[in-house]
Amino acid sequence: MTRFLIKLKPLDTYFFGKEDKYRKRKGKFEADYFQKSAYFPQQTTLFGMLRYYVLLKNGQIPITDKAKATRLIGANSFDIGEPNPNFGTIKNMSAVFITDKDNTFYFKNPKDILLKNNKLKILESKQAPFMANTSTDMLFFDNYVEKQGLSNFLFHSNTNYKKMDTVFLEVERVGITKKKDGETDEKAFYKQVFYRLAKDYSFGIIAELEDMEEHSGIVSMGAEKSPFSISFEKYNEALENQLEIEDSKHKIVLLSDAFISSYNKADFPFAIFNTKTFRFLKTEVKEITEDKRYYSSDPIKSKKITRSKKYNLIEKGSVFYFKDETQMITFLDKLNSETNFTQIGYNQHKKIN
Repeated sequence: MTRFLIKLKPLDTYFFGKEDKYRKRKGKFEADYFQKSAYFPQQTTLFGMLRYYVLLKNGQIPITDKAKATRLIGANSFDIGEPNPNFGTIKNMSAVFITDKDNTFYFKNPKDILLKNNKLKILESKQAPFMANTSTDMLFFDNYVEKQGLSNFLFHSNTNYKKMDTVFLEVERVGITKKKDGETDEKAFYKQVFYRLAKDYSFGIIAELEDMEEHSGIVSMGAEKSPFSISFEKYNEALENQLEIEDSKHKIVLLSDAFISSYNKADFPFAIFNTKTFRFLKTEVKEITEDKRYYSSDPIKSKKITRSKKYNLIEKGSVFYFKDETQMITFLDKLNSETNFTQIGYNQHKKIN
């Protein structure tokens, strides 16, 4: 196994879809009029791209030798119900991040760090005074202003951060979908917001692979099959060491979205987190004929690929506070026990103190 830093640089704009881009109206699914790309690709999107690229590099696009393809990438795609799956030459993959030309890594900011007037401000937790005489410790942020809310930026350390709009550059597109007879459908007007990355920035992941060498190439990814340059360079440092946080508290910061099958308020005294809906496509390795497709960016129109039921993920950047090391380790055990998620870059975290 060799550990690689894999950089993905969009050659033009890109669009990464979200689970909520469709709505149900009168029993039918319709795409929302306004659709905006996510900043980052899902881990399942990246993992599917990596499996595809391994097949491509080994002459198995299209798949003509099922046994060889299975050896290269495993028999099936990611599935929440199968812990410790075999993905062939791909051992594991990290959370996605942003990297610059000097290999400085940037992550979604911890939710307890605010960016106000170009200065970073850490929210300070205190015990709620009205709970002081009870056996329960309730925390709150003394310097949080609800009207201002939380911040959204890229974070490397307390002295190195990037505003989102300096790295992710918006490109708007408007249009209309015509009917087959050429007439205009009043429901077919749409507006989309794509992104491109600023110069010198790329998406990054770290992955362990067999039978791979340092090289570069081209791959497509996202709802519009946007082209990306892809490069592989050997890399041996731990991902969590690239996020530098100075704090004396017992806490965990999520570097990726995370799935935990069960958790409750007894697991941590305080947290700042959001959740998002999540589905994945189920595929298996098959020799390809003309009536079969590798994937579909439009699962509503495609009938050939199975979609999972809906799950909830805790968003990257979420922060969990703990009363002591023992409580934190118990929660870490829950994060790490979801091995099918950790293998493809979910549930990645930074342990503080």
